[in-house]
Amino acid sequence: MPDVNVDPVAARNVIKVMNQHKDTIITDLDDLLTKVTALLTNDGGLWLKQSSPVMSVEFATFQKNLRDAIANIQNFGESFESTVKNLEDLDLGYSKTSEPADA
Repeated sequence: MPDVNVDPVAARNVIKVMNQHKDTIITDLDDLLTKVTALLTNDGGLWLKQSSPVMSVEFATFQKNLRDAIANIQNFGESFESTVKNLEDLDLGYSKTSEPADA
């Protein structure tokens, strides 16, 4: 027999936190990209004529990949929410079929 314990409130609280952190992390990554891009300019503090433009492009690619991965947190939250909703619906549906018929 499967071991199942579902707490919809706890699950939805975690889903909410996941989505809040996703937005914060993406904002932080965008800010970081701005700072790194500025750093790797001629007057930014880490300018190497040949290397800085390459590092800037590589960091932008890295940041985009991280941003895309972090955005997928929402997909996990949606999956968790769907699972909770389906289990609630199943529980409700089963309880209705178990109600005694009126005589």
